[in-house]
Amino acid sequence: MLIPNLEKAGNNPASEKLTLDISAHQVTLGDREVYLTLKEFDLLLFFTNNRNRAVSRSQIIKEVWANDPLETDRTVDIHVCRLRKKIGADPNGPQRIVTLTKIGYRFKG
Repeated sequence: MLIPNLEKAGNNPASEKLTLDISAHQVTLGDREVYLTLKEFDLLLFFTNNRNRAVSRSQIIKEVWANDPLETDRTVDIHVCRLRKKIGADPNGPQRIVTLTKIGYRFKG
């Protein structure tokens, strides 16, 4: 199952087409493969399934980390930071994963 994301033209990596192939456990950005850890892949899948919705860190822990009591908000923040770097976050351009202060995150797509 393929989940396409954005299909905008431009040189900004955040505007390149992002595709998630669940059965192959593969992510592509434009024409290149993006290598994600298992948890980063699960987090991206969670975000694509909750596209354009505000999600709290506790929701993410519950769904992605199976409500593991050892995981904290900081765990989520670190994984989101790593995921942003891998899927082309540009600090000066549009973001796919937007931080919502005091709430959590929203995946735009």
